[in-house]
Amino acid sequence: LEHLDDLKSCYNARLKKDGVARQGKFMVEGATNKDGSVSKVEKVFNALGYGDVESCLLGRIKRWRLPEPKEGADGSFSATVLFRWRDEAKGQAK
Repeated sequence: LEHLDDLKSCYNARLKKDGVARQGKFMVEGATNKDGSVSKVEKVFNALGYGDVESCLLGRIKRWRLPEPKEGADGSFSATVLFRWRDEAKGQAK
């Protein structure tokens, strides 16, 4: 996923704040404009349970530019990200 570092920063901010963070899956669905900019994004599933992380993730995704949809295509997308931390001492997400 091209934008993975962008999403990790939301999760890592929570790790820095609390020293630990829940691990879990985050799923979204959305739509793009003809130029590939995101016109709509909605959470489908959030196992993390953090409202601040969810808001950050949705805000970041809203700024993405994805490939332009093919002629006649609806420009929809979905994404699933599994957040887990690999090193408690470093506090960085995988």
